[in-house]
Amino acid sequence: MREHAPSTVILTATWYVFVLVFHSRMIFIIVSQRTEYKSLPLSCKNQDELIWGASWLYKATKTANYWDFVKSNIQTLDAGLFDFGWDGKHAGINVLVSQVSYLS
Repeated sequence: MREHAPSTVILTATWYVFVLVFHSRMIFIIVSQRTEYKSLPLSCKNQDELIWGASWLYKATKTANYWDFVKSNIQTLDAGLFDFGWDGKHAGINVLVSQVSYLS
């Protein structure tokens, strides 16, 4: 039984990652298509959350739609490029975007 333990852990971890990415994609689709978010000014705090989520989803999946979302919406962020906290993800977005840009 012990000799199969590492492969079981890897399969379980792989499945868990799949589940997390799947649910993250579903949440992103729902939130980015909600009309009440679209009707808000782009300077509202939800936009950085969507860009943050799209950045992580692109890093995890390499799906071009997420990178396109980041590129088309990153200019809408207002000042505070180095803010990071519960209410601002600008610095995190900058790090993820620079990693993606550097590696591609």
